[in-house]
Amino acid sequence: MNLYFEDFEVGEKFSTPGRSIFNTDIVNFVGLTGMYEDLFCNLEYIEKASAFKKRIVPGALTLSVSVGLFSRTCWFDKTGLALTGFRKINFINPLVPGDTIRNECEVIGKQESERRDGGILTLQVIVKNQRDEDIVSYQTLGLMAKRG
Repeated sequence: MNLYFEDFEVGEKFSTPGRSIFNTDIVNFVGLTGMYEDLFCNLEYIEKASAFKKRIVPGALTLSVSVGLFSRTCWFDKTGLALTGFRKINFINPLVPGDTIRNECEVIGKQESERRDGGILTLQVIVKNQRDEDIVSYQTLGLMAKRG
C-alpha cells in the first residue's frame, strides 16, 4: 500500500519489519566500501585489542540496512521520490553479527516543498535489536509524492 505525503500525521508512529545481519553482510559491505579497518577485518585484533573484544557491524552498514528496511513496508514504493537528508545520527550501542534490527519511527515534521507534487516528511528513527536495545538513532528527511 503506497502512502502519500497527506497520509502521514505528525506524532504518528510505526515500525518496520526486522532483518538479521550476518558475517557475510559485513564481508560484502567492507569489500564494497573499502572499509578495511582492523576493527572489521582482523579477527586477532578484534579479540585482543578492540574495545568490544568481538566482531561488530560497521555503523554505516547498520544505517544502510535500516534505510533498506523502509522498502519492506511497501509504503514508499511509488511515492517516495527522494531521500533528501539525514540529521542527528547517533550510534548508541554496538551491533554484532546475528543480531536482528528493526526501525521504530515517529513522524516529527511535514513541510511543503518547492515542488508542487511533493512535500518533505521528517522521521525520527530508532534502530532496535532483538533485545529491544537502542542501536542507532537518526532523523531522515524524504520527498514524498502528493496525491493527484
